[in-house]
Amino acid sequence: MGHAQRIGVFTDNRLSWVNEESWERTLAYKNDTLVTENQAVNWEKSIELLLEENVYCEANIFIRKITVKNMQERQKEIRLFFNNDFHLYGDKIGDTAVYQMDHNVIVHYKRSRYFLVGVLKSNIPKDIVTDIDDYAIGQAENGGFRGTYVDAEDGVLSKNPVAQGSVDSTVGVSLQISENSSKVVYYYMTAGKNFPEVYSLNNLLMEEGPESLLERTEECQRSWVNRSSTDLSALGPG
Repeated sequence: MGHAQRIGVFTDNRLSWVNEESWERTLAYKNDTLVTENQAVNWEKSIELLLEENVYCEANIFIRKITVKNMQERQKEIRLFFNNDFHLYGDKIGDTAVYQMDHNVIVHYKRSRYFLVGVLKSNIPKDIVTDIDDYAIGQAENGGFRGTYVDAEDGVLSKNPVAQGSVDSTVGVSLQISENSSKVVYYYMTAGKNFPEVYSLNNLLMEEGPESLLERTEECQRSWVNRSSTDLSALGPG
């Protein structure tokens, strides 16, 4: 319905959304899988993003692995912003979004549809904690409000913890990246019918680590694709 889930990059005191013309985008998939290998490069900002995305094969967990490369000859602070605009049940009426301080995540919900959003900087299970550094929840497309993605334009979010009605949210994570170096972060989403379901899936991700779930899903998809083969050599041209 045209409601973008935006990804923004703030560095050198300026925000740029990846869907803007200043980014060169290349879309691809890993062979025999549904894992994306999407690349976005901004030569003006000297930043390259590689986005590998998939849905865990055994549960409702979406994982986006983002490799952020600083292509300049100096260290840069790079802040990534992720905007979430769900429109649950296909409309903008009666949604709720809340920041859950005890888990450092945001949950969007309406009736029996719940989506938990978090960010991780580590893949080592013993070191994993949710790493949202900044957040905002607010009104969108209602009363003249455009959405919390506008709040990210100065690189700092309002930390408003809850909103109801036509709502969106934005979460941010800060990275210090050395010259000509990369760092990896993971944006993820769990989906369920209530709070216990999305929290249980959140715990699973914390215990297993995002790389483990991505690798397991990739293996599952390859085995499904390659489980049989058909000899088409007898078919004529055309």
